[in-house]
Amino acid sequence: MKNLLLILTMTLALTSCASHKGSSSLKTSKSKSTTTAARPKPKAPSEVSLKVKETATAKPSQPENKPEIKPEPQTPAETVAEEKPITVKNEKVTIKQVGTETVNYAGKSGEYYVIIGSFKKFENAQKAGDIATGQGFLPSVMENEEGLYRVSVFNGSEKAARNKVAEIRAKYAEYSDVWLLIMKN
Repeated sequence: MKNLLLILTMTLALTSCASHKGSSSLKTSKSKSTTTAARPKPKAPSEVSLKVKETATAKPSQPENKPEIKPEPQTPAETVAEEKPITVKNEKVTIKQVGTETVNYAGKSGEYYVIIGSFKKFENAQKAGDIATGQGFLPSVMENEEGLYRVSVFNGSEKAARNKVAEIRAKYAEYSDVWLLIMKN
């Protein structure tokens, strides 16, 4: 690019000098018509400089490599935990099974239970409880007044239960729809 500018500048200077010499030698001539016909018309300096400027400011044909900023990827469980609100239901339930032990008692009124599944058949709730046991939970199966079986993996205060829901959603994608049950009498 610098070489091209240098060549254009030198050409312009030589053209200017040649036209100057020609005009001084031709000035002594008595006929005006011969002076204009014999002298070659030089390029206007603005035309030359315009071409140089266009060349100098031309954009490169290849796009610039700009780093693309991407947000940190989130796991599906993290996305669900942040976006999905926690469902809370008030139900009167009877606890039928804790772990592998069969029981039959009403829970404490106002206590919060973290529910990972709801089933029409007791056997299906037991199977879900067995899977939860394999994942390190101590599940309990409860039956509500409408005959649905709820599988709970935690019970405690509201704050502790909400923290447990967030923890489960972050760790287990299959329990993204986990919700809270408040025991009522």
